[in-house]
Amino acid sequence: MLIKSHSCPYFTGARFHLQVTCPTGAVFKVRATVVHTYTPFTISPVIKLSIDHIVPGTPNGFDNFSTGLPSEVILKVFDRRFAHELRAYYKGKPVTFDSEQAYQDYLATGPAEDIPKLAEEIKTLIGPKFRYKDAPQYLFEHFITLTMSPYFEDECAVYQQLVSLQGHDIPIFYGVTRFIDGLIIPDLNPPVEGVLLEVVPGIGLDKIDPSVVNLDAAISDAMRIVRDYTRLGLLNMDVRLGNFIIKPSGKLILIDFAQSRLREEDETDEEWWQDKKGQDELGRVCFQTEIKYGRPWDPNLLNIREAVEVTPPGSVMLPCSSKVSSSENDTL
Repeated sequence: MLIKSHSCPYFTGARFHLQVTCPTGAVFKVRATVVHTYTPFTISPVIKLSIDHIVPGTPNGFDNFSTGLPSEVILKVFDRRFAHELRAYYKGKPVTFDSEQAYQDYLATGPAEDIPKLAEEIKTLIGPKFRYKDAPQYLFEHFITLTMSPYFEDECAVYQQLVSLQGHDIPIFYGVTRFIDGLIIPDLNPPVEGVLLEVVPGIGLDKIDPSVVNLDAAISDAMRIVRDYTRLGLLNMDVRLGNFIIKPSGKLILIDFAQSRLREEDETDEEWWQDKKGQDELGRVCFQTEIKYGRPWDPNLLNIREAVEVTPPGSVMLPCSSKVSSSENDTL
């Protein structure tokens, strides 16, 4: 029986054939080569791609065809098999070809639709007191799938909501991706989705040398970005110094919105404020700065309550799906 663990397909030199769906709805295909991997991978593998070849998604589509893609982009993929940090947190085993086949068989029978229903399945098999790591691996895989399922939709929804910040406070969002080939299992189910983003050179705010970088200016800029995205209706549950990237120019860029949410249409100012206050995004920035650099910082320097009160309830949710009709030609 084949039990060999999956080799990670996201390595320098790997080549992928991708379908890209832009925020405008335009669809095209690219061939790309991995030129850098941002390891260690945590929940989502992040890689830098060199764009080798582009073809429009429709016949004769080269007329007035422009993708807006630069020669290099970032691809962030939502692949449960290599969500190392998440799998380690729940003490899960690595994926093997056997476990993957068992999971595909389970999906074909009608899987649990959500985590509570999955928990009932596991209780039936191993008893009422269980840990997900003790479940059959095909059920553990489904648990990871269900846990990760909001991350992709949340990430691309945030980029579309914060379009006015793209290119200066957050990376440019070029679209969502679907693998046509290049993965170990070409018909992997659920499909591996991803987002294409602007390359942001620099280092994390948690790794700077304060004798070289103006720490006061950087923290002030980080706090301003938190205030500005709050005004646009974002709650970020993963505010970390390492997610603020300082470019060589000194400009600060915030990355990673998988663990975020937008304000609900029917959410009152008080409800929104209570959630914002509970996450205390400015306080996290200041606390981490003091722990890392021994520099106290007052989160009340910016009135985040004022930013909350000007937040527009509700948000426009543009389509994020990378799925296409099966009738499309997948040749390039």
